Amino acid sequence: MTTTQYILENWLTFANTILLLGVAFNIGSVLSKLKMSIESNEKEILRTNLALERHKNNEVAHSTFEKTADLFVPRKEIDARLKNLEEMQSKIFNQQDLIYKILVTQKKKL
Repeated sequence: MTTTQYILENWLTFANTILLLGVAFNIGSVLSKLKMSIESNEKEILRTNLALERHKNNEVAHSTFEKTADLFVPRKEIDARLKNLEEMQSKIFNQQDLIYKILVTQKKKL
Protein backbone atom coordinates (compact mmCIF):
# COMPACT_ATOMS: atom_id res chain seq x y z
CA MET A 1 0.00 0.00 0.00
CA THR A 2 1.36 3.36 -0.98
CA THR A 3 1.14 6.53 1.03
CA THR A 4 -1.35 8.04 -1.37
CA GLN A 5 -3.64 5.03 -1.09
CA TYR A 6 -3.34 5.05 2.70
CA ILE A 7 -4.31 8.72 2.87
CA LEU A 8 -7.24 8.22 0.47
CA GLU A 9 -8.56 5.28 2.48
CA ASN A 10 -8.03 6.84 5.93
CA TRP A 11 -8.64 10.56 5.28
CA LEU A 12 -11.71 10.60 7.54
CA THR A 13 -9.73 9.27 10.49
CA PHE A 14 -7.00 11.82 9.84
CA ALA A 15 -9.57 14.69 9.66
CA ASN A 16 -11.21 13.48 12.86
CA THR A 17 -7.83 13.50 14.62
CA ILE A 18 -7.13 17.07 13.51
CA LEU A 19 -10.65 18.12 14.51
CA LEU A 20 -10.28 16.53 17.94
CA LEU A 21 -6.91 18.23 18.45
CA GLY A 22 -8.48 21.59 17.57
CA VAL A 23 -11.42 21.03 19.93
CA ALA A 24 -9.07 19.94 22.72
CA PHE A 25 -6.94 23.06 22.21
CA ASN A 26 -10.01 25.33 22.28
CA ILE A 27 -11.36 23.64 25.42
CA GLY A 28 -7.95 24.09 27.08
CA SER A 29 -7.83 27.80 26.24
CA VAL A 30 -11.40 28.36 27.48
CA LEU A 31 -10.67 26.52 30.74
CA SER A 32 -7.49 28.55 31.19
CA LYS A 33 -9.43 31.81 30.77
CA LEU A 34 -12.09 30.60 33.19
CA LYS A 35 -9.47 29.70 35.78
CA MET A 36 -7.87 33.14 35.51
CA SER A 37 -11.30 34.79 35.79
CA ILE A 38 -12.18 32.70 38.87
CA GLU A 39 -8.89 33.61 40.55
CA SER A 40 -9.47 37.29 39.79
CA ASN A 41 -13.00 37.11 41.21
CA GLU A 42 -11.76 35.32 44.34
CA LYS A 43 -9.30 38.14 44.98
CA GLU A 44 -12.04 40.74 44.47
CA ILE A 45 -14.36 38.85 46.84
CA LEU A 46 -11.65 38.71 49.50
CA ARG A 47 -11.01 42.46 49.15
CA THR A 48 -14.72 43.17 49.40
CA ASN A 49 -15.10 40.95 52.48
CA LEU A 50 -12.19 42.71 54.15
CA ALA A 51 -13.71 46.12 53.39
CA LEU A 52 -17.08 44.96 54.75
CA GLU A 53 -15.47 43.68 57.96
CA ARG A 54 -13.70 47.01 58.45
CA HIS A 55 -16.95 48.88 57.82
CA LYS A 56 -18.90 46.60 60.17
CA ASN A 57 -16.39 47.18 62.97
CA ASN A 58 -16.30 50.95 62.38
CA GLU A 59 -17.87 52.50 65.49
CA VAL A 60 -18.18 55.93 63.86
CA ALA A 61 -20.43 54.63 61.09
CA HIS A 62 -22.31 52.23 63.38
CA SER A 63 -22.59 53.95 66.73
CA THR A 64 -25.35 53.08 69.17
CA PHE A 65 -28.55 55.12 69.29
CA GLU A 66 -27.59 56.61 72.64
CA LYS A 67 -24.25 57.82 71.26
CA THR A 68 -25.97 59.24 68.21
CA ALA A 69 -28.60 61.01 70.33
CA ASP A 70 -25.91 62.45 72.60
CA LEU A 71 -23.98 63.57 69.55
CA PHE A 72 -26.85 65.40 67.88
CA VAL A 73 -29.00 66.43 70.85
CA PRO A 74 -27.06 66.83 74.07
CA ARG A 75 -28.86 65.40 77.08
CA LYS A 76 -28.46 68.61 79.09
CA GLU A 77 -30.29 70.56 76.40
CA ILE A 78 -33.17 68.08 76.42
CA ASP A 79 -33.40 68.21 80.22
CA ALA A 80 -33.44 72.01 80.20
CA ARG A 81 -36.20 72.09 77.61
CA LEU A 82 -38.27 69.59 79.57
CA LYS A 83 -37.85 71.64 82.74
CA ASN A 84 -38.95 74.80 80.90
CA LEU A 85 -42.00 73.00 79.55
CA GLU A 86 -42.96 71.80 83.02
CA GLU A 87 -42.58 75.33 84.43
CA MET A 88 -44.72 76.80 81.66
CA GLN A 89 -47.35 74.13 82.26
CA SER A 90 -47.51 74.91 85.98
CA LYS A 91 -47.82 78.65 85.21
CA ILE A 92 -50.70 77.94 82.85
CA PHE A 93 -52.45 75.83 85.50
CA ASN A 94 -51.98 78.59 88.07
CA GLN A 95 -53.43 81.15 85.67
CA GLN A 96 -56.38 78.89 84.95
CA ASP A 97 -57.06 78.52 88.68
CA LEU A 98 -56.85 82.30 89.14
CA ILE A 99 -59.25 82.93 86.25
CA TYR A 100 -61.65 80.33 87.62
CA LYS A 101 -61.60 81.92 91.08
CA ILE A 102 -62.26 85.37 89.61
CA LEU A 103 -65.19 84.05 87.58
CA VAL A 104 -66.67 82.28 90.60
CA THR A 105 -66.42 85.39 92.79
CA GLN A 106 -67.98 87.59 90.10
CA LYS A 107 -70.83 85.14 89.68
CA LYS A 108 -71.53 85.18 93.44
CA LYS A 109 -71.76 88.99 93.38
CA LEU A 110 -74.42 88.91 90.68
